Amino acid sequence: METDVTHLLMRELNTRKSQNKRYSQRAFARDLELSPGFLSQILKKEKNLSVENALEVAKKLSLTPYDSQVLVSLVRYQAAQSETERNFIRQELLRFQERHQKFEQIHADQFAAISQWYHLAILELIDVVDFSPEPPWIAARLGISLVEASEALDRLIRLEMIRVQADGTLEKTKNNGIQDTPSEAIRKFHHEHLKKATEALEKTPHAQRSITGLTVAIDPDKMPQACDMIQDFHAQLSAFFDEGTKKRVYQFAVQLFPLDLPRPTGESRS
Repeated sequence: METDVTHLLMRELNTRKSQNKRYSQRAFARDLELSPGFLSQILKKEKNLSVENALEVAKKLSLTPYDSQVLVSLVRYQAAQSETERNFIRQELLRFQERHQKFEQIHADQFAAISQWYHLAILELIDVVDFSPEPPWIAARLGISLVEASEALDRLIRLEMIRVQADGTLEKTKNNGIQDTPSEAIRKFHHEHLKKATEALEKTPHAQRSITGLTVAIDPDKMPQACDMIQDFHAQLSAFFDEGTKKRVYQFAVQLFPLDLPRPTGESRS
């Protein structure tokens, strides 16, 4: 585990230098609103950031909630006064990183090949206690055709999202999530699951589902941060469900979209 912030800051500085050869450490200090001398001492490990400084640096670097949490944890680790406190923070950070590493996004080009809803359902079905790798069992469990089950299983294996073990059992290689990026395949995927949610309102007992909503006025400038928070919660929920005896496959979805119409360009409030 990286136990100081130097690596994180140097990585960002080198990234900016690669994008602009004239970019300097002094310019980096300016962008972070730190004095050049203080930044130099941090990079030399002669001084440490405070938690307050770390939060400001995370904001200036536009870090995700995940990276911001890692940065703050590293700062706390450096400031720890005892080995017991350092060990506690180290274990806390390792658990946090492990939780997020298990939740991996599928690239859009890969997802295009598995955009039908039942591909990811099969992927998760592998973890169910009574799972059978036989296509007839999968087809019956998901309510799809035998052809769909067979072709989907072959496709997931070919894309190395499923590994066939020596004894013939199947192993899921990773947990996966889908981001709402511009893609016809992803739009189709979300449409299919919205339809499934509508069916669940009618067919699934209330105790076995949770479909809620929140209508709220917001500042649209907060949307990027809200999307990061939602993504962070996805990872947390995935880790939470990763424990225990798995018996069924669920779909978790969160929608955040405008209900009102945009104000016409140039219109002012009276």
